[in-house]
Amino acid sequence: MTRDFGSIGAAQSSQAAQPSGNTAREPIYAARTPRGISTQADFDTWTVHIKRGVSYAYFAAGESSGTAPVPHPPVPDAPAELVADRRISIVFVHGTGSNRTRLARVQRTFDAYDRYYPDLPGRQGSAHRGGDTAEDYADAICDFISDIPDVLLVGHSLGGALVAGVLERRPATVRGAVIVGGALDFRHMPPAFIDALRHDRLDMSLAYGTVGPEDEYAFAHVGPDPETEAVQLQDWKADAGLDFGGPEGLAALARVTVPVALVSGREDHIVPWEKSDEIARAIPGAEHVVLNGIGHMVPLMWPEQIRHVVDGVAERIRRGW
Repeated sequence: MTRDFGSIGAAQSSQAAQPSGNTAREPIYAARTPRGISTQADFDTWTVHIKRGVSYAYFAAGESSGTAPVPHPPVPDAPAELVADRRISIVFVHGTGSNRTRLARVQRTFDAYDRYYPDLPGRQGSAHRGGDTAEDYADAICDFISDIPDVLLVGHSLGGALVAGVLERRPATVRGAVIVGGALDFRHMPPAFIDALRHDRLDMSLAYGTVGPEDEYAFAHVGPDPETEAVQLQDWKADAGLDFGGPEGLAALARVTVPVALVSGREDHIVPWEKSDEIARAIPGAEHVVLNGIGHMVPLMWPEQIRHVVDGVAERIRRGW
């Protein structure tokens, strides 16, 4: 099912037109998201953990400093109807050329949940894995969540595509997922960009003709991707290995057995919303929420909208969907 929201972007676009004059200590995106935002001071207090070669930050429900001890509960064998009696854990997967710090900027928005922010292989404290392919990335996610019960995966961009790849594997601890702008299909990318990747050259000027004003604002105020050019190249080559638009990919998604929602910005010129609609139609019972007037950087610019979708999936999990 596709839901189209006509007023979400337009309702706040006028107040978002100007930057807020942030300093390092002021809330990030104060002009765009009056609630659910973090400050640099919050990041300074985070505790970083390592598990199976993956660096991550953990926040307990209701806790915003990242200093709470990480729980190590056993993986439950209980029937699905008992999930309602346990607390859902959100695991966020970041996008291309990024790391956990970018998604963590909006971590307060989800403070009703236990939440984990892992780094994909090859950045910050996470070790490289194999050839750092999309399959290696998905392996790392599956290993990371293997002992976290009742996981609700949330992925943005590359992270969203990886969440779809993880769902194909049907890991035992995953109860649901939200995929945000994550249906990248390299068949629509310019041949010159793909050819440059084959020669280990990342030239973003070849990737897209234009981006919308929403994403221009986001890129200007988030700043550049926080990882090195080598990691960005590594990620784009991993992107190139993802294809959920072909018959095999769609057939695999048709076997998904947990509740899934997809979120797209209608003005997303990086991952067209139509591609997410294909994924939503392939997954049984999936919902697709399309936000008008919004581009690719939805979790950073409009985290409250993602929270509404996450809450909806969490409720389906609790009901045993």
